[in-house]
Amino acid sequence: LIYPGYMEPNGIVEATQREVNLKELVMGTNGRSGGQWDVWQAVFGPRDRKTGYVVPIWDKKTGEIDHGVAEFWRENFDLAHILERDWAVLGPKLAGKIHIYVGTMDSFYLNNAVYKMEETLAKLDNPKPDAKIVYGLHDG
Repeated sequence: LIYPGYMEPNGIVEATQREVNLKELVMGTNGRSGGQWDVWQAVFGPRDRKTGYVVPIWDKKTGEIDHGVAEFWRENFDLAHILERDWAVLGPKLAGKIHIYVGTMDSFYLNNAVYKMEETLAKLDNPKPDAKIVYGLHDG
């Protein structure tokens, strides 16, 4: 399968995920390219205890996903999952305070995660999240 990786503001796909990641690999190994995908991995990924480098969530050459790293991201940084998991504690603190702004044509398709968040928030109760989600045209 071919997945879009980056789109221009006019909706034209500029590069696939594979192309973007291979470019990052050429620019720097061990997640040091400074590109968008490596930056996300640097922020969210666990570190290798021997090298100190981030453990990649997938192999940039083969596309093989490291499911252990994916689960680490989910448990520690997937806000929709964390809100659903911990709503009994977080709900009273966050109800009426969640505000999300995103473009419907975000360059890196971040709007897709907001759609998932919106679905999660709709399921939460006691208290109701009373969240504000605003969709703009591009990049919020």
